[in-house]
Amino acid sequence: ERGSGTLVPRLQRSVLAPGEGVLAEWRVAEGDEVNEGDPLGVLRSPDLQDAVSEQEGALENARRTLETLVLDGDINAREAEDALLALQGTLAEAERTLDTTERLFNIGAASPAELEDAQTAEAAARQAVENAQTNAESAAQSRALARRGAQAAIARAERDLAAARERAAALELRAPITGRVLTLEVAVGDSVEDGALLVTLAS
Repeated sequence: ERGSGTLVPRLQRSVLAPGEGVLAEWRVAEGDEVNEGDPLGVLRSPDLQDAVSEQEGALENARRTLETLVLDGDINAREAEDALLALQGTLAEAERTLDTTERLFNIGAASPAELEDAQTAEAAARQAVENAQTNAESAAQSRALARRGAQAAIARAERDLAAARERAAALELRAPITGRVLTLEVAVGDSVEDGALLVTLAS
């Protein structure tokens, strides 16, 4: 108040624990002047550190899953292509045989049964090629879907890891304002609950 001889702080701010933990150290003392953003102290939280490690592992697993899908998909695609080429070769041979048999049949040099056999073989070879093409397309779509799922899992894991690291980084206490440290509410080694009052500052 004016004329009282006492300076009343214009603004007081409290620093609360961002999570459960143990106060590892103070980097200031009561009465110290600090600037906004200056480090005040550090909490240690095994749970939050474990969460970071867990998310790092989840991200690594997600990346390995995608790598495996890509490698396996490439191998399967090559195998399917080779199989389709072989079936197309069989179809080409069946078509040639049918063409020859039809010409022989037309001049009476091949029996109806031989013509029917050639037609059946050609139809079967054509159907095999069509089935292989359909299966290859379906498999490619399934691989693409699996890759998108794996990529989405990586993105989620990256977000979760960033959040875990942010929570862990918040354990480094920083001054919310420029001013003076009025009180340190806990001692080094004390356990604190989430939201517990740790420091009071005044500007």
